Formats: sequence, structure tokens, C-alpha cells
Amino acid sequence: MKVEVLREHLVKGLQTVCPIVPSKSTLPILSHILLETQKNGMTLTGTDLEMGISCFIPAQIQEDGAAAVPAKKLSDLAKELPNSPLQLSTKKNHQLSIECENGLFKISGLPKEEFPRLPQTDGQDTLVMDQGLLQAMLNL
Repeated sequence: MKVEVLREHLVKGLQTVCPIVPSKSTLPILSHILLETQKNGMTLTGTDLEMGISCFIPAQIQEDGAAAVPAKKLSDLAKELPNSPLQLSTKKNHQLSIECENGLFKISGLPKEEFPRLPQTDGQDTLVMDQGLLQAMLNL
């Protein structure tokens, strides 16, 4: 995987997905976020096996791929990086390299095959709702 992404897009995606990632789990992969390239961007996915969140962020894809990286480490690092484009790349050893104007950072990851898949729906029992309405209902 080789991707260029704006820091603010990565941070916003991580803020969306990280709340679902358990801080402690008997399965180490559950503390990870799956980064996968898509057309015109990247999907960030997190799960605790009961619930899952997937978030799309825009990015320039130079090479397709995927990586499962520790959510907390990536989130903490992304918040501290300068507000500039980031180059994300992975090697065969599942290590994520993050390159920016101030340096190079590496985070060890796990193979994407170990990451649990979110259940797929056929769309028949899908409900589309305005985000504000759902939030108001949950705050009651």
C-alpha cells in the first residue's frame, strides 16, 4: 500500500472509528484499525466484534493494499503530526511507514487477513436516517 492523505482527513477518520476499538481485549487484532485502499481514498475500519464502524477518507492512491495497525498508536501519532500531506506505505512485514515534512515514523501491524470482517447486508433491512435526528433520539 502506498497512499498520500491529508493529516486532517486521517485524524477525522480516526476520531470516527477509534471509539469502537476496545482498549483491552483477549484478541490483539481488535485493538487495531484496518486501513484499506479504495477508489479515490481509503477505508478505516474498527470493530469490537459486537459493533463495527467503517469510514471513508479521501486520499491519493499510488499503490493498492491494506494494513491492520494499532488504533491508539496511530491516533496518538496522527494528532501530533504537522498539518501537511502524509505518505503512508506498508511493507511485506505489515509495518506502516508514515512520512511527513518533519520525519519518518514506523508502526508494526498485523496482516489484514487476521482482521474480522464486518457483516455484509443485502440492503433489504436497511434504514437511512438523518444523522442529526439519530443523535437527537440517542440523547433523549
